[in-house]
Amino acid sequence: MARLSTLSLASRLALLAGTLLGAGCVSVTQQPAAYTSAAGDFEMAKCAALPARTADGSKGTVTALSDSAILTVRHLVDPNQDSLVIAGKTYQIKCVSAGSGVKFTGDWSKFEISPPLEEPTVLKKDFDTPIPPGTTIWLCGDWGGSGEVKLVQALVVPRPIWLWWLPKTALTLYDPAGGAPFGGMSGGPAFMFDETGQPVQIGIYRGTWVWSYNGKRVSSVQAVIRPKKALD
Repeated sequence: MARLSTLSLASRLALLAGTLLGAGCVSVTQQPAAYTSAAGDFEMAKCAALPARTADGSKGTVTALSDSAILTVRHLVDPNQDSLVIAGKTYQIKCVSAGSGVKFTGDWSKFEISPPLEEPTVLKKDFDTPIPPGTTIWLCGDWGGSGEVKLVQALVVPRPIWLWWLPKTALTLYDPAGGAPFGGMSGGPAFMFDETGQPVQIGIYRGTWVWSYNGKRVSSVQAVIRPKKALD
């Protein structure tokens, strides 16, 4: 857990720097978080993140919506794919809805799967409630594509000005490594805890969004997307 503590400290320093340099960020009205990240049922959250492998060898994470439906990122599982290895077992999949593409908030896909998952852990979902900058959340997924599910703390930061147009529900996170530090976790749940200590999924981890100029990285953030349509 030392890694998480280091990340948390670095995240807070980055948030302070971002506040001092606020001209580069979109102003966001501060609101108290509806949930907490302090303590709760972490094991339940870990069980909800399922390692996934595609036919071409890509590795990532899916989240169970029910025993017969999953949600993940489109850049991992294309809507045209018809099979997927989930937690070591091969399933037939059929896309029932998807975002507009692999960039930004359109990067999601929802599938029906067969046979059904055996006793999946399905987290309560809340893709609506605002999560203000300064809030610590948790990410959960297949760490480095190793097949081992791990937890990582992340800090919600003010939205950079170059992402002003994103839906208000999308979350931008401090990027501790300048790009893709949480490989394999894409598609996994981002979550917090309710007042009973139960994990509530607030979105799915998407990966890195980068702004480049003349071929050089200028700014980057990690991202959580919250596709409400996927919950229909």
